[in-house]
Amino acid sequence: MSSSEIDPAETAAAIWKKAQQAIRDDKLEEFSEESVQQLMTSAVKLFVAKVEADDRFFLPVLERDGALTATEVVVAVSEILRAVDLNPFDLAMWFNRNRPTP
Repeated sequence: MSSSEIDPAETAAAIWKKAQQAIRDDKLEEFSEESVQQLMTSAVKLFVAKVEADDRFFLPVLERDGALTATEVVVAVSEILRAVDLNPFDLAMWFNRNRPTP
């Protein structure tokens, strides 16, 4: 890999570390709203693309202790639904669909 190429795994790890530090140190201004939107949108699109390409599901978030709280998940999911003009009924229809078994 040339020095101009970006390693996605290294970049993701660096963003994870920087985000955790910004949250811990209350320095959220280090991440603009647009940068958070870019990260969230890219993460969701990449997750769905991998699920569809591999025809299998995997956990979309880390399982580390405290990686996400229930409140954080509900806030994020609720705002994503609002952003694309969906409601809990729409979510329920998708939630109850058949998933391929691993």
